[in-house]
Amino acid sequence: MLEDVATTRYEANPAPDPLAMVQALANTISVGPGEDLLASADSATRWLASIATARHPVADEASLGRLRSLRAALRVVLGDHPPAPEQPVDLTLRLRLRDGRVTVVDDGVDVVEAGVALALLEGRATGELSRLKLCANPDCRVAFYDHSKNGGGKWHSPTRCGNAARVRAHRSRTAGEAAADQERPS
Repeated sequence: MLEDVATTRYEANPAPDPLAMVQALANTISVGPGEDLLASADSATRWLASIATARHPVADEASLGRLRSLRAALRVVLGDHPPAPEQPVDLTLRLRLRDGRVTVVDDGVDVVEAGVALALLEGRATGELSRLKLCANPDCRVAFYDHSKNGGGKWHSPTRCGNAARVRAHRSRTAGEAAADQERPS
């Protein structure tokens, strides 16, 4: 199982392998007090090292751009709405065949792209990808894995985001009722 600081810091339900890589990348965003783990090449290198994608993961400006583009595209797949026209992301699975062995090219970003590509294909084939969702709280949007029986989960944290949504809905209803009561003739 992938040890993922991006997801555990938000206390979201973890996705099973191989979707854990997709969830990990989607959750590198900044929500609340959480920092954007792809804010700089240094922070991206630390994140790549934390998920142990390669022996010597190093993110430079070019690979940082690739990671950010892939994250944005994944979040759209999971239901986010892009602030600008979406740019297509082509994933290339780069394998090295040498000395009778098959390995993924050993730079951290290539390994992430390969893992994401395989996870998306498998998740789509099994239907599991539909259970990887973004929290319905517009102030949150953390990626979580919906373990509910019917797949109808909406919030990454029912107690935090779910309660906040219910309180907002209640306040909206009661404010509407109070306004309607004031408009009625006595």
